[in-house]
Amino acid sequence: MNTINSLFELHAAMGGIESMSIRNGKLVESEASNRAVAHFMIYVSKPTEKYNELEGTTHYNKGADITQEYFEQPLKTKLINYLINQSAIKNGASNINSVNSLTDDSELLYDTYSTLKYGI
Repeated sequence: MNTINSLFELHAAMGGIESMSIRNGKLVESEASNRAVAHFMIYVSKPTEKYNELEGTTHYNKGADITQEYFEQPLKTKLINYLINQSAIKNGASNINSVNSLTDDSELLYDTYSTLKYGI
């Protein structure tokens, strides 16, 4: 049994770039692994402190709104959309990585942004 340590590994476990689906009785290439990872990112969650403060209230008993205000979705903070090296330096960029970081285990420089209003 292997442990999945990244969204990339989760994507690979779900079929990766070789994803296939059955359509009209035939096996065809698909985006199934992308959809599976997106579902994991959305549905894996844990209550926030704000949700925990509701314990014992009427709102808590009925179930809090399922929003990022009440539930944290930790996999969303693991999504890497851009990997920038020094040939793509922009004004104010803070996540400039050496091209060697594509092939070795060096630490990556990165920024984090709230996805609260992104709809991911």
